[in-house]
Amino acid sequence: MTGRKNAKYIMLVIMCIMILAMVACVKKDYTVPEKNRDEMFELLDEGDWQQYGKGYTLGFSQEGGFYYDWDGNPVGYSDYYEAYTYDGNGNICITTPDRNAKFPDIKASILYIDDMTLVLKFDENTESEGLEIEKGEVLEFFNMDYLRGKNGIALNPSPGTWEVERCDKCTVKDYSLYACVMAVEENEIKVAPGGYDGDMSESYKEFVRKIKLSEDVKFYSLSTNDYVSADYEVEHNCENKEMTLEEAMYNPDNSSREAYIFYNKDYEIEKVIFYGGIIIYE
Repeated sequence: MTGRKNAKYIMLVIMCIMILAMVACVKKDYTVPEKNRDEMFELLDEGDWQQYGKGYTLGFSQEGGFYYDWDGNPVGYSDYYEAYTYDGNGNICITTPDRNAKFPDIKASILYIDDMTLVLKFDENTESEGLEIEKGEVLEFFNMDYLRGKNGIALNPSPGTWEVERCDKCTVKDYSLYACVMAVEENEIKVAPGGYDGDMSESYKEFVRKIKLSEDVKFYSLSTNDYVSADYEVEHNCENKEMTLEEAMYNPDNSSREAYIFYNKDYEIEKVIFYGGIIIYE
């Protein structure tokens, strides 16, 4: 009888371990990869980080400096913010030189970081008007130094502006990232940096990752067609329609699709706009 009780106890322990392992595996897909303090700080400190959806350029210099601009001009009052500190536990604090009370410290947590990608969540309780950032906003940045060429292959994870800025109907703004969607599943999507294709699979395969979908995620299909005449007059046509989850998941030839992706404040995807554009010249 005692042997049976022991066997049941052992089976219960094994089942608990398996459940915890599965939960840990799922969580790891959406959080910061395991790195020690020095590794995370080095990635943060040496990167030339840029954010495309808002048109911002964010930088952390090796001397603890900070800049945040748009086309070379400061965003909001960002020229007052010149430094940052890192606490060694995934949190940063952006400060003004004299800790000016009018422009309080801006706090953010690193939700994800690797050689190519940085995801920051700005503090829910810190007013960030000085940088025109909403409370709790999640922003994703690319390391341009890395994207300029790895193994002789460079990526450009931003859409061309020719097709998407033609009219209000097909202009996309304030997106979190522009990515290559490799697969859509019921609760998550698998993405690679924008501009990724099969010829780059070996060079960039370590940057393919999964991101969780929100419960109320919306999918859209945006297509544009521009016909350019010999004298460069443009006839523009576009269509932006909503898709069901089943339609978004349907990908019989396993092809990759370019998309604009939007995060909510929980670092979940709340909107995906698949994009395709054609330009025809006479």
